[in-house]
Amino acid sequence: MTAPAHFYDADRVRRIRIALGVAMGLGMLTGVIAVLVATLADDAGRYPVVLGVVAAGAIVGPVISWRLLDAPTSAAKRAVIVTGALLIVFALVTFQVAVGLLFVVLGLVLIFLATISEADPSR
Repeated sequence: MTAPAHFYDADRVRRIRIALGVAMGLGMLTGVIAVLVATLADDAGRYPVVLGVVAAGAIVGPVISWRLLDAPTSAAKRAVIVTGALLIVFALVTFQVAVGLLFVVLGLVLIFLATISEADPSR
């Protein structure tokens, strides 16, 4: 039985999956905050719904990227870059609840990990 062929090496896949796992956890935290805002604030308006959409996107995007990391094609790279960009966009909405900075950092980390070149082991 052979190991699956990945677009990235095993170490890079591990690091990307760690960042994606943290992003999923941050999405869950945002969902909890959305529920708390909806139940505790009298005049919350549409903000809990927007936070809920952000939470769903912050969970679904990393899950799709996680699954595509097993593919040997460059779809994995594109998915990780798009997920990082989405996390940066989600930061614009979530700066009021103090998780926006974490979304920016995770988005930049994912984009960085997806775009840096592989080390050449022959050198």
